[in-house]
Amino acid sequence: KKGSTISKESFDAAVNTMLRSNRRPNMSKQSERMFYNLLSSIFHEFDKKNNSKADACELACGLTVLCGGSKSDKLEYSFELLDRKKKGLVSRFQMVRYLHSFLTVLLNISSCKLGDEPAETILFTSSGEKAKGGHTLQRVIGWVSSWATEEVFKATPKDRKEDVDGTECINFDNFAIWYTKGGYNSIAWLELLDLKKWILSS
Repeated sequence: KKGSTISKESFDAAVNTMLRSNRRPNMSKQSERMFYNLLSSIFHEFDKKNNSKADACELACGLTVLCGGSKSDKLEYSFELLDRKKKGLVSRFQMVRYLHSFLTVLLNISSCKLGDEPAETILFTSSGEKAKGGHTLQRVIGWVSSWATEEVFKATPKDRKEDVDGTECINFDNFAIWYTKGGYNSIAWLELLDLKKWILSS
């Protein structure tokens, strides 16, 4: 539903329920706490107004990164989540949200503090200095998502686009064609939706 949000309290309750129902005998309390902290950190990245609420749809799309299944399944499922009119189509705005959700989670995972490990800096200025502030990261994510969206729409022939209430839209196949024909070189990070391609350090 458009505009639907989830509160941090409801999110925490859902995470705790999930941990209780899927608890593994060999999972330590420390590992449980680290996992909770990771999900909490991800939630805060989607809490754009700092009011302990996140866009439920965007958060759900982003969290598919951590789910099992193929990259293609995750991409198609998330596409359907953002297709609020259920016509198999998304606008530029929705496509930006689509890519923004994935990249937000991927960069959060790569930089957040886990256990005794400090948070890592993943952005640097042209002079090699560390970029400061979470707003800088969000601006980069927004720019990359907007740029990639424009590339998809530009590559999609006019006769394959649809007009929905005066708004130009494309379907999932249009995005898939762009990606397989070279888009993967531009947004290679999307390959990380396949958990088999993750390299985990001990």
